[in-house]
Amino acid sequence: MKDEQLRKSVLDAAFDENGRRKLTCAEAFRIAAEHGVKKTAVMRVCNAEGIRICRCQLGCFK
Repeated sequence: MKDEQLRKSVLDAAFDENGRRKLTCAEAFRIAAEHGVKKTAVMRVCNAEGIRICRCQLGCFK
């Protein structure tokens, strides 16, 4: 159940930009904190759902 709630939060926060689903880095961090999980758990959901991280706070993703 917890995994499904995390997945739903990620999908709800993701947005479409030029035909690609994206999630901001800040939003990924917020979701991880909200659900009490590591950021890698959010990244796994993004990878599984084809969601790209954008606006990376560290400049890692462009």
